[in-house]
This record gives sequence, C-alpha cells and structure tokens, in this order.
Amino acid sequence: MNKQSFKPELQSIYEIQGFVKEYLREQNNYTDKVSGIIDLIVEEIVVNIVNYGFKDKAEGMINVEVDISGGKINLRICDNGIPFNPLDMPDPDINIPLQDRKIGGLGIFFVTQKSSACTYSYEDGMNVLNITLET
Repeated sequence: MNKQSFKPELQSIYEIQGFVKEYLREQNNYTDKVSGIIDLIVEEIVVNIVNYGFKDKAEGMINVEVDISGGKINLRICDNGIPFNPLDMPDPDINIPLQDRKIGGLGIFFVTQKSSACTYSYEDGMNVLNITLET
C-alpha cells in the first residue's frame, strides 16, 4: 500500500492523480483506460472535498492510499473536513434534458458508475471514501 497526504486545494487534484498513476505504473497496472477513470474519480472527489468539506475550516488534509489486491485497485480518500457522505445523494435523473437539470450531482454519480464498489464511513474525525476499480 502506498499513501500520501495532500493539502485540500484544487491544485492537489493533479498531485493526487500523479501519485496514484505513478503507483500503478510501478505495479505494472497502468493503462490508458484506468488512467482516465482515475483522473475522473480523483477530480470529482477532490473538488467536492475542497469546495464543500473545508468551507468553514481553515486547516485540513486529504490522505490518499492506493493498493492493488486480487486484481483490483483500492483507492482510499480521507479528509478531515465537514462530515459528509456523498453516497447519500440521490442519483441525478439523466433522462431530463440538459437545459432542465439542476447543476451538480453528476460527479458522484460518475464515480459510482465507474467503480466496482464505493463505500463511505466517518472514522476518528475523518470522512473515508473507499473506491474499488477493476484492473
């Protein structure tokens, strides 16, 4: 398992994406398809953490762990922001025409659609999102 801490800033998106993909390269599990999914997932989760989780907090951190086990990529993203379970949000109605949809809600929907498993817990003052991807 490989883990690293990052600041809850939008620029951390690229650092986290690079960190995860570098680990996958080292483990010979890097493909363009997996890279695109990792980029999407990290961007959606980190944008939500930064924009909403630290709205009323001055200091914080995002901890990222990545591991490969049983042919699956396990990604764990933790933050000490405001407690929030993104998986509690209802799925957007993707059948409504674009111009009639509310803004937001698609990011978490994409994350759950692109992962084989996604769970949330709140442990020791940390939001913990576990995401599993098929390799």
